[in-house]
Amino acid sequence: MSCLSMKRIYLILAMLSIAYLSVIAHEGHQHDDEQVLKGSAFENTPTIASVNRDLRTSTGHFVITVWYSPSDPRAGESANFLVRILEKVEGGFGEGGTLPISNASVIAMMNESDKKQAVHISDGDYKFSLTFESAGDFILKIRVITEDNRQFDFEFPIKVVANPIQKPFQLGLTFTIFLSLVAFWLVKRNQSLPIGILVSLSVFILNCLALAYFIPMKEVRATPEISADMLESSMTAQMFNISKESQILLGIKTQPVSIKNVTNKLKTAGIVRVKPDAKASITSSISGKLFLGERVTLGTVVRKGEVLGYVEQILDANSQLGLQSQTLDLNVRKIEFQSKILELRAQAAEQSLRLQQARARLEQASRELKRSESLVEIGAIPVKRLEEAKLSFVLAQKDVEASEKQLESLNTQIDQFQKGQSAFKNLQTPSLRVPLICPITGIIENVNMTNGVIVEPGKEILSVVNISTVLLEAKVFENDLPTVREATGADFSAFNGSLKGRAKIVFIGQTVDASARTIPVLFEIMNPLNQLRDGMYVDVLINTDKPRSVLTVPKSAIVMEQGRPYVFVFHGGEIFERRLISLGEEGTDYFEVKAGLQEEERVAVEGLYQLRSIQAEL
Repeated sequence: MSCLSMKRIYLILAMLSIAYLSVIAHEGHQHDDEQVLKGSAFENTPTIASVNRDLRTSTGHFVITVWYSPSDPRAGESANFLVRILEKVEGGFGEGGTLPISNASVIAMMNESDKKQAVHISDGDYKFSLTFESAGDFILKIRVITEDNRQFDFEFPIKVVANPIQKPFQLGLTFTIFLSLVAFWLVKRNQSLPIGILVSLSVFILNCLALAYFIPMKEVRATPEISADMLESSMTAQMFNISKESQILLGIKTQPVSIKNVTNKLKTAGIVRVKPDAKASITSSISGKLFLGERVTLGTVVRKGEVLGYVEQILDANSQLGLQSQTLDLNVRKIEFQSKILELRAQAAEQSLRLQQARARLEQASRELKRSESLVEIGAIPVKRLEEAKLSFVLAQKDVEASEKQLESLNTQIDQFQKGQSAFKNLQTPSLRVPLICPITGIIENVNMTNGVIVEPGKEILSVVNISTVLLEAKVFENDLPTVREATGADFSAFNGSLKGRAKIVFIGQTVDASARTIPVLFEIMNPLNQLRDGMYVDVLINTDKPRSVLTVPKSAIVMEQGRPYVFVFHGGEIFERRLISLGEEGTDYFEVKAGLQEEERVAVEGLYQLRSIQAEL
């Protein structure tokens, strides 16, 4: 072949190579421009996945959320992680809420030798990156060590897939092989075999280098950083529409946000206790056969002093004779006391008559003495008569005094014998039957024995309880003790808030529980309908300061997602908005709103499940 023909062949090969290089260069340039946002046209956009863990340990209750991107990590590809660590508050102010765990040491581990320290970026948020060398199913362990040296681990599985070869690279490699074969065929027709092989290899190597430079063999995806702001912006506020008909069918109801006068409250759990003097155990003092009254059944209301039954002694002949002898002796003693009292009363009556006579003689002697004194002054009688009158007066006085003392002694003896007689009246006559007397007013709670059984002394036959007023035992942390001492009272709720009431502090414990660092506080609660029962758990809100005006939202309007509170705000008509809010103190049926809502805005309080379902589908 002529030299001109060879030049044409080389020119054609050069033009084909330049055209191909221009195409892949343009493709690669476009790929580089777009990968930061979405990757090439042949790849999927990286998405964010999340994992939630609710972890209870001996050191606390933690809520952990892990976001990672891409959601389908590939071998040789870097994946970004963001960990949010919250601790649930249990007891004290804000119980039931969550607090971020900040300034902790967070370590991600694929194994004990491969560790990665996370960076603290904001309250409760930590980030780190990992590169997986190979595909497979892995367990990623995250170890958390808090500022106060509490440590806990949690794990979650993560699947790493192989990184596929890009389709543009596969097409480019195919075209490179084809172009090299064409070059080999064209050159071989006009030149020798070695020259054809050399030209073909040159074309293949040149195009492979260009292909590898402009289009990497493995797909490279952009994995943007995960930030807390990005997550918040995606979850904070979302507007959606629901028709009026659907609102009625779904039972959606709204309520305005309002200002209330509230007090700061310390929330804790309490246990209902029966007052010590409101529970009685009825036992027998003797051994015998039990006979209960007809009214003795569970739930019967009984009164103090009511006879609920009796225990009949089982005695042999000698014991019965002894019992009869005791009864006879007791009756004889009673008669003796009565006779002695009657005798003393007769003596007292006789002595009282003597006293009256003595007083009459004293009065007569007094008049005679005065008369004698007057007559002596005028010389009508001798002085001797005056002396006799004085002597008679003194003797009459002594006679009165002696009579009074004698009568007083008799009255004292009568009183003593009457007291002895009263003791005999209170002393029960020996009998085969011993009554069971109810010591308090209340309700029969337990009946442990049946009619006809033989009871032993001291064993409980039945129990009576009075729960019209009960005690509520709450545990507060020792750090809250100064606040509790200044408390003005408390509110309680039971049965998921359907039963509410006021409680009065009656006692604050004097000893701290060494293990829980808590102190018992006792409240008194009126329970007229007996709805609260011994051992029942209730929620207690202790009022710790003076009332203040704050914006409040009903508890029924709150939706908790990943430890954050949301509400569905109604904008009128058919428009609803899912909105993140900030909560403050907790009340019986409301939360204080610190941010996110304004007065008179309406929030959904019923149909929240349906609203969440509709919003999730959008």
